[in-house]
Amino acid sequence: MVDTLTREELLSEREELLVRHEQLAKQLELLQQELHLKNEENQYLRHKLFGRSKETHQVADGQLSLFDGVPPIEESPDLPDEEDLVVPKKRKKQKGQKRKVLEQFEEVPVVHKLEDKTCPCCQDEMVEIGKTKVREEVVYQPAHYEKQVHYGTSYKCLTCSEEEPQDVIVKAPVPKAPIQNSLGSASVIAQTIQQKYVLKVPAYRQEKVWKEGGLPINRQQINRWHILCAQYYFGYLWEELAKELLSQDIIHADETSYRVIESDKTNTYYWLFQSGRHEAHPVAIYLHDESRAHRVPQEFLADFKGHLHSDMYSAYLNLPDEITVVGCFAHLRRKFYESLPSNAPPDSVAAQAVAYCDQAFALEKSWRDLPAEERFQLRQEELSVVLTNLFDLIEPYSYQATTGKLSKAIAYATKHKEYFMNVLKDSRLELSNNLAERSIKELVIGRKNWLFSSSLQGAQASGIILSLKVTADLNGLSPVAYFQLLLEELPTLYAEGTLLDRLQAYLPWSDYVKEKLGKKES
Repeated sequence: MVDTLTREELLSEREELLVRHEQLAKQLELLQQELHLKNEENQYLRHKLFGRSKETHQVADGQLSLFDGVPPIEESPDLPDEEDLVVPKKRKKQKGQKRKVLEQFEEVPVVHKLEDKTCPCCQDEMVEIGKTKVREEVVYQPAHYEKQVHYGTSYKCLTCSEEEPQDVIVKAPVPKAPIQNSLGSASVIAQTIQQKYVLKVPAYRQEKVWKEGGLPINRQQINRWHILCAQYYFGYLWEELAKELLSQDIIHADETSYRVIESDKTNTYYWLFQSGRHEAHPVAIYLHDESRAHRVPQEFLADFKGHLHSDMYSAYLNLPDEITVVGCFAHLRRKFYESLPSNAPPDSVAAQAVAYCDQAFALEKSWRDLPAEERFQLRQEELSVVLTNLFDLIEPYSYQATTGKLSKAIAYATKHKEYFMNVLKDSRLELSNNLAERSIKELVIGRKNWLFSSSLQGAQASGIILSLKVTADLNGLSPVAYFQLLLEELPTLYAEGTLLDRLQAYLPWSDYVKEKLGKKES
């Protein structure tokens, strides 16, 4: 006999099935969301490995750009006849370029003569009747070393020596060496700095080059020279540059990791603080510290009052009220760009956000050379509208609780909206923090070659030397010539105890330095 279920039992079983169905539906939704995130991450990583690094967004064929008012082409135009085709003109070769280069060098004649002057016909000896120029070329001569012996000349006053009980003798001053009893002269140390911090050649590879040239200096000597010169001479200039930077009212900031063997921490950090684009005396300061905590920018910027360009790292957001943080739209755009799927339509939120950022950058580029007052007015009238439209677009989506790249980009933008909008407060401010991004690459590229520093002293010395090197670049000086001038003259001032009194004369923008070196050609 078959058991029959009562109505209550059927309803109870139905409710259990509905609950189970809801649980499975939620589980399926979570799995689909997880699959979507995994696919998104996979697409992002594949693009990083194999895709283009340039962050340009291509609009699909037949679709309009968000800000393009040109209507689409409805039908294909007729192809022209073959005789109507215009053959592109061949690019004319610019004449005289090689001659301009060669004219700056002194001519060294190289005459080719016959060793056997016997006539091939009659066997008599031939006589020279003239020569013809065949070609001009530049010849590379390897660097050579010379030994300079410094002599101090003594002078005696015959008149005073006859009248005084002792001879009156005056000796000509001899400049001090950067490091006593060392092979490291001013020019040699300047070249090791040039090799490491300009050409990014680590000390162990320099060691081979110097030995091949006949000068047996090793990596330990090179690193020691850099540390001692930073401690004795360059460190004082670094402090003066930092004072100058903190007296300005716009600073760009960034930071990157660095490995120091002596440190107990896995990573230490270099912090970069750099002048704004419109400063008369641009400065770049590299500060090494074992920490990435907010303590570092707080201490360095303790006396600073003005605008600080940075990314939205929390260390820059916990600064005194006198500092106004300005967000970087390049970072904001990148987050929306990375959330774009490969087939994203132009009316998608991410594509529209990227388009608004592109429009803002295009406006700023067109205003770059305008006077400050006019640029400020245009920002209030046009740029503010573009930025307002951008945030009006994304803010309605900021409350969706998802974890995809688009949601993270929207949350990043809306959370820090006030910092991004601060760019409208001053015409000298920038839409991006690219000035600092480019300068931090000086260290990042070097790090790929140096790999690490053995000691904290070495890392600090590298920060000081990089500060002087990049600041020299920003002021139009040749870094190697600047370092050689410093190493030729600062040791004497240091020995006399007058270095601190004369520091202003050796800043990269001083008239004395410009007179000594002249500005390098751009």
